[in-house]
Amino acid sequence: MNTIEFQREVRRRQSAKKFQGVFAYRCRKSFWLFLNYGFGARQYCKAHPDEAWLVKRVHKPMCDWFQAQAVAWLETRGTKREPTFLLFLVPRGFGKTTSLTIAGSIWLQLQDPDISEFISSFSKEKSMDFLSVIQNVMAGNAGQALWKKFYGSWEPTTDSSREWSKSAAVHSHRRDSERKDPSFEAVS
Repeated sequence: MNTIEFQREVRRRQSAKKFQGVFAYRCRKSFWLFLNYGFGARQYCKAHPDEAWLVKRVHKPMCDWFQAQAVAWLETRGTKREPTFLLFLVPRGFGKTTSLTIAGSIWLQLQDPDISEFISSFSKEKSMDFLSVIQNVMAGNAGQALWKKFYGSWEPTTDSSREWSKSAAVHSHRRDSERKDPSFEAVS
């Protein structure tokens, strides 16, 4: 490779890295973009057309609604005394759990890595299944997700005191080391 080719390659890589940083930032600011790319729903549905549940006319408004609720809660949670309950009714098979419970929980951690979330379903085993998906994405082991490329692995290192089990997880990006409750806990 001559000098000119080398300089072009360096510029191409710098440009790609800059684009990646901008896109990671946009996914952090837009739950819809995060679901599609950071979480990998778009790529997953393209790779598995028989399981293609992501439908823009359904999921874009759902993501926008969820984001508005989440941002409002994040802004008022220190002063508001009333709990916030969210309910989104869509038929089975439209990815509510994948979009809101799993991807939404991960996206909330991008907004504030110190929050603690309960993952709840009809059984603790099912909640632990959801937590397992969250852990795979945050560790960078979800093949379709761009999470690791955008944000790195959030799995704690082996020398860390942070917990990463089947029923609870404290990720490596938590800033408040004094906080006792986990980042995620699977409950029934």
